[in-house]
Amino acid sequence: MQEFANFVVPSIKQLKKDKHIITICAEESGPLKNGSAEFAFGNGASGTAHGECGYTMMCNSKGRVLRMSISSVSIGGFATELVKVGITINGIPEPAGVLTKAGGHRSAYTVFATPIELNSGSVLNFISLADAKASISIVCVLIE
Repeated sequence: MQEFANFVVPSIKQLKKDKHIITICAEESGPLKNGSAEFAFGNGASGTAHGECGYTMMCNSKGRVLRMSISSVSIGGFATELVKVGITINGIPEPAGVLTKAGGHRSAYTVFATPIELNSGSVLNFISLADAKASISIVCVLIE
């Protein structure tokens, strides 16, 4: 236990000063369907009820979605056609939270000019905004 001899537990005050970054990823194994909340957070869930579920913001304060990315390929790892994904907060589409990946590319990302605000307890999810013949798609956001 010698390696822990100099470990200092940070104070609550120090933790509040530090900025914490959270990366949230969800995936869909199969074609994307316009209007579907089909991206799963590791449990394979999809469908109408899944649109009301998702990642719940657990911080005591507000969070901000800073960036978003999408990666989507077809069988064999080839780039898919156009893929368009949006963010929903508490089941409501966030107009500023849309990302489009052009056809022929495997991925795309954006840095939001104005970060998307999340309150403590907000439920973040993703929704397909276009049909796409993909075999796997992964969407991620970076939250501060």
